[in-house]
Formats: sequence, structure tokens, C-alpha cells
Amino acid sequence: MEERLKVPTESEDVKNAVLYMWIEIGHARLGENTAIDPERKDIWSGSILPEYLWNIWKDELSRKGLTHHRFLRLMKYRTDDMLLWSYDRIPWRELVDRIIESIEGPIGKAIVEGSPIY
Repeated sequence: MEERLKVPTESEDVKNAVLYMWIEIGHARLGENTAIDPERKDIWSGSILPEYLWNIWKDELSRKGLTHHRFLRLMKYRTDDMLLWSYDRIPWRELVDRIIESIEGPIGKAIVEGSPIY
């Protein structure tokens, strides 16, 4: 049986960056006159937290068949949870547990196999 991924340390810098990203995207979508730097790749890609986790878990994820690209694809299914965490609606541990469940469950399996996800 494979060992479960370990819960990494919560990063306040990552949390603040995720929150900033969502605030900026929200302002852009709502049409408010907010100073937005469109050159910041992380604002539009939302990959701040996935990159943080990839850097910690990459060896274990690779053994599970997840490439960097596949992991980013999987993380899009946890966007709502990332937002809840950034607004302190769920704790770090719950966010990471949900991500791990996605990796180990049907979503992760489908992504590794290249199967459609319904």
C-alpha cells in the first residue's frame, strides 16, 4: 500500500498570494477600476498554490504517474477549495486533505490514465 502524501506546512505567503489573485480577478471581472498588472502570470494562471505543492510533492506525485502538467490539470478541480482556504472558510489541513483525495481518487486516476472526467 502506498504511503499517503504528507501535509506540508501552510505558507502565509502562498495564502496571501492566492487571496490577492482572487481579489484582482474579481475586480477585473466585476469591472471595478482596480490597478491590475496583467503581466503577472500568477494572477491569471492561479498556479501559486499548485506550484508550492508540486515543489514539495513532485517525487511522490511522479511515482503516482502525475506529471507537472497533469497535477496542474487536477488542481483546477480544487479551485473552489483554494478560494475557501484563502478566505479562511476551511483550514489548511482540510484543503490539503481534499487535494490528496483528488489525487488518490477517481479524478487523479482519470487524469493519469488520460480518461475523460465527467
